[in-house]
Amino acid sequence: MSRKHTHRRRIDPRAGAERIMRLMTEGDMLARARGDQPAVPAARRQVMATLHSAMDSMTAGREPTPRDWSALADVVQMVDCMIRRGNIPESEGVPIAVAGMQAMVKAADRQQAGRQLRFDGEGIQAMRAVLDVFEQTLEALPEREVLQIMMQTQRMRERAFGDIEAGRVPS
Repeated sequence: MSRKHTHRRRIDPRAGAERIMRLMTEGDMLARARGDQPAVPAARRQVMATLHSAMDSMTAGREPTPRDWSALADVVQMVDCMIRRGNIPESEGVPIAVAGMQAMVKAADRQQAGRQLRFDGEGIQAMRAVLDVFEQTLEALPEREVLQIMMQTQRMRERAFGDIEAGRVPS
């Protein structure tokens, strides 16, 4: 009798929160999440490795992709969500989130102008600060709360894209 070998699907290390969210349903994720403890260190390391890979791509190295930009945009949105939920003090988080949003916009503007999708010097500093505060908060929050933040961020994005597709663009 031969054993069937099942291969684990490798998760693209550059995948953003959107892809991660598709892997499981919200209910499954929340049911499996540990409500009172941070995510296991290996999971946190994988998330941060994904983000640092995207950051490396956006600052130097290989040609950055929209997926890299999207992964980092997701983090900026999650930090914004963490501020709104009170996980990060407004006085500390708002300047970091605003600078991160500005960095993302400038990088997108560069690409629209026909240049590479990269951060400028200010953008690099801003996104490093975003990643630092995200990592610190990720280490402190219970896993279930982090997943709720990811889901809330996903719903905010879907709502925003729905508004844009329906012609309701914020002014």
